[in-house]
Amino acid sequence: MNDDETTAPEPEEPLEPQAEPEPERPQAEDAEAQMRRLSRRGFIWTGVSLAAAVGAYVGIDRSKMIDWEPGPLRKGLRFDESVSEALRSPTALAPTFSPKDISPEARVNAHVGLPRVFDPASWRLRFEAGSIRRELTLKDLQALPQAGLITQLNCVEGWTQIFAWKGIWLRDLLHSLVPNPSQYGRYVAMETQDQNYYVGLDLPSCLHPQSMLAWQMNGAPLPWAHGQPLRLVMPIKYGYKQIKSVGLIRLTDKRPPDYWAELGYDWYGGF
Repeated sequence: MNDDETTAPEPEEPLEPQAEPEPERPQAEDAEAQMRRLSRRGFIWTGVSLAAAVGAYVGIDRSKMIDWEPGPLRKGLRFDESVSEALRSPTALAPTFSPKDISPEARVNAHVGLPRVFDPASWRLRFEAGSIRRELTLKDLQALPQAGLITQLNCVEGWTQIFAWKGIWLRDLLHSLVPNPSQYGRYVAMETQDQNYYVGLDLPSCLHPQSMLAWQMNGAPLPWAHGQPLRLVMPIKYGYKQIKSVGLIRLTDKRPPDYWAELGYDWYGGF
């Protein structure tokens, strides 16, 4: 090869065409579309929930009444009642306290059933069990073995107070009037003298070793606002079951009506 000869350049390889980048989607449009989807979904679920709530309310409202309450509500309360009864032993004792623990001021919660004028001379406690009918004066009750108890009253509204009570054990009274209370039924009905307040109680709770009929509170006769002259003290129950100004005790096999159960509270009333 001569020096004046030149070498022909090698042909360049053709460049591969590059794909054009996809245009970016505007973020604002994505957020707006997502919000629309969420809004529609929320609206649908809100409508479904509202329809279900209205349907449930109508179903409950139109259901058959059981013991003064719509069936589903009463069944729920009875379930709570069965749990309370299962958890509490018939002999389990409520806490007791010393005199220094007594509440300095006694709270008053209701006056339903309390007589406007109380006449101790004419007051009687009526007792009924089957064909048995008895009337007892306060002196008749005080002739029985007396008992004392310092315990806590628990209100279903959430407050508690401690009182010192004096009276007789309810089980002693029942056994003094009938040899075997259970043969007359599983329940005990109690009413005020005017019958405006009334409670239904299970017999085992009335035979509980701390259930008492009290005529004295904190060392003095019961004041009018706390059930003069005789009230029920039952520390295994809420306060609304502890009837004041007791005028009637009846043993029965039929579940008795109850003032607050008719207004939607638990019939059993224990805790």
